[in-house]
Amino acid sequence: MLDKKKFLTKFHNCRILRDGEIIRENLWVRDGKVVDPEKIFYDEEIEPDKSIDCQGALISPGYIEMQIN
Repeated sequence: MLDKKKFLTKFHNCRILRDGEIIRENLWVRDGKVVDPEKIFYDEEIEPDKSIDCQGALISPGYIEMQIN
């Protein structure tokens, strides 16, 4: 059984880097992890809890800068 209580966010009108190219595409995130929107739409049949218009912004993962002296 699928857990539908996990928070689902859809980022739309955004640009992402895929296969070395910057493309316009929606990005779906569930509990901090990128998910396949096709599975959610067809298998789970649910809508996002929150939808964010990125207004053409480039979306990238957060990085942790580690510096050891």
